[in-house]
Amino acid sequence: MGAAEDIFNYEFLLKSDDNSDTVVSTSEPWEFDIEDIQIDSLEFSFNDPLQSTSISADWQSLFVSVDELDLNEPKLLINDLRLSGAVAGFSIGESNETNISSSEEEVGTPFNFSIDKVAIEDSRIHFNDPQQELNVLLGLLEVKVDNLDLPGSKIQLEEITLEHSSVKYEMPSILKSSEVDSTFSSNDWIVSLNQLNLSDNNLRVDLDSLNPDGNTFNPQDIAITKLNGGVRDIFYSKNKMNLSLDELQLLTDNQPILLKGDFSMDNKGLQVQRFAFSSQVSSINADFG
Repeated sequence: MGAAEDIFNYEFLLKSDDNSDTVVSTSEPWEFDIEDIQIDSLEFSFNDPLQSTSISADWQSLFVSVDELDLNEPKLLINDLRLSGAVAGFSIGESNETNISSSEEEVGTPFNFSIDKVAIEDSRIHFNDPQQELNVLLGLLEVKVDNLDLPGSKIQLEEITLEHSSVKYEMPSILKSSEVDSTFSSNDWIVSLNQLNLSDNNLRVDLDSLNPDGNTFNPQDIAITKLNGGVRDIFYSKNKMNLSLDELQLLTDNQPILLKGDFSMDNKGLQVQRFAFSSQVSSINADFG
């Protein structure tokens, strides 16, 4: 075999790599189209022994009507969410981990989420940590949303209806000033609600359950039953709060009470107009502020 025949011909590799006539196809991003979601009889639980945290949830029926889902933007727009027969629990114990490193918050594309209507029936919510406990029983909760802008820290609600429900909040003892998280600061959230409808609800607030005394009035132990009425024009921001009580009826210590009035508070102070308070033994009508 001659010397010229010993040289391997690599030219065909260069020709095969010539993609001048090759058509390159580009793929489009994935797209999902979801309209209705129905999930029945689901149970979920999560336990984190290191952080002494547990989460549990189950429900009889969950229905979600989706208007738009875009994973690339990302965006999730929900028309209607209906939940019934749910039991949710969230418990925080004393953490077993002493040093927890917090990473810097990643800045990315804000998630666009909105929902038009929420309805929750016959459901229970429980939350507790070493300082407090919250139990909520929802007979019926309906929420109609006007505008939900979470990246912009703005929530505008059209109407909330709460019926046959109860809320119980307990704190074994009043937290000392040294125990309050000093890192908390005022926020830029703006929350508004046009109309709040209340029918046959109960409220219990016990801020000193370790020292009960049923013989004297205790402002740290408030029990309200048969809470009915309407509240409108509720507004909250870091600089201003206001609400109007059309007529709020309740029972406390088995005494019927009626409240009315327009309340507004800003950096100048508290203003109250058309205030009315009446019970079986007394009544007050006043404007001040």
